[in-house]
Amino acid sequence: MNGARSAPGSAIPGFGGTVIRPDQPGYDAARAVWNAMHDRKPALIARPRSEPDVAAAIGFARARDLPIAVRGGGHSMPGHSTCDGGIVIDLRELSRVTVDPVTRRATVGGGALLGDVDRATQRHGLVVPAGVVSHTGAAGLTLGGGVGRLMRRFGLTIDSLLSAQVVTADGQILRVSADQHPGLFWALRGGGGNFGVVTEFEFALHELSDLVMQTITDDLFGHGLRTYIKAGFAADLTDGLIDALLDRAALLRSPISQVELLALGGAIARISPAATAFPFRQARWLINIPATWRDAADDEHEIGWARATYAAIRAYLSEGSYVNFMGDDEDGAAAAYGHTIERLQQIKAVYDPDNVFRLNQNIEPAASPA
Repeated sequence: MNGARSAPGSAIPGFGGTVIRPDQPGYDAARAVWNAMHDRKPALIARPRSEPDVAAAIGFARARDLPIAVRGGGHSMPGHSTCDGGIVIDLRELSRVTVDPVTRRATVGGGALLGDVDRATQRHGLVVPAGVVSHTGAAGLTLGGGVGRLMRRFGLTIDSLLSAQVVTADGQILRVSADQHPGLFWALRGGGGNFGVVTEFEFALHELSDLVMQTITDDLFGHGLRTYIKAGFAADLTDGLIDALLDRAALLRSPISQVELLALGGAIARISPAATAFPFRQARWLINIPATWRDAADDEHEIGWARATYAAIRAYLSEGSYVNFMGDDEDGAAAAYGHTIERLQQIKAVYDPDNVFRLNQNIEPAASPA
């Protein structure tokens, strides 16, 4: 627990987990997130040990009109996993991963990291298709869709999701799947953290042994770096797009900034675009432009490089952006959710009509009929 002393759970009525206040040793370590550009100071950090704990924390925050940030791995690019003056529901104590090698199923806690999942599944020669940095949170990656090294073979992470346990804005604890709350299950698969706190995921597993490559970029993208990102989808790698990317890559200054071309298609495109809330299955490429650096003095230059690179290639891109590769200065819901936005707004109105979960690429609830 990073050396933090826990306040009594009674600080939040009905809460049995750990509460960390600003006046306690360890608070600064507990509030730190992966992207060092975000230095925020929540009023409380609550680490639940159960779904009722999560419900209690949500109720406590709502009664006091406090913003709620939900933290899994703390990797949110725009810093949505923390907040100023609100409550952080930090799921790290809900990180258990269990594997049934016979049924090829994994149950993954909402606070688990991708490395936790890989270690548990690889003991049995099995895998969940996931991201590329093992200290990323499984929850945030999954809810945004889940691109990674295995996606052309096995699909996005959401394509292996069988069910989830969700605590909603009004404190309900729901099991959702294709047969239970199917609308919410559809929305969770690509709609981000807009609909509640997901405390548990159930995944189908795939056969794959010796997945040692999942940690090869962990050190390169370690905690405490400063990161700004732009990204977009492309139907093809045209000559103009390639030339523009090469020209911009020649201007790289930070040794850990990059231009990344991620090939989509394959298993991703074989699933119907209507099957999940992820709206960009027919795109052929995801162009990722993450600027990453160490010194705050370089902020202006590195952010400027990423923005200028995106501007240089914008004419070659299709509409939209991958929700997990977005900053906090973009078109938000319109860019992230594309043609699925109206249905997502309707589902948001059912499960979070007051927009309690708004620290994300936010989907505003549909207005009630007049």
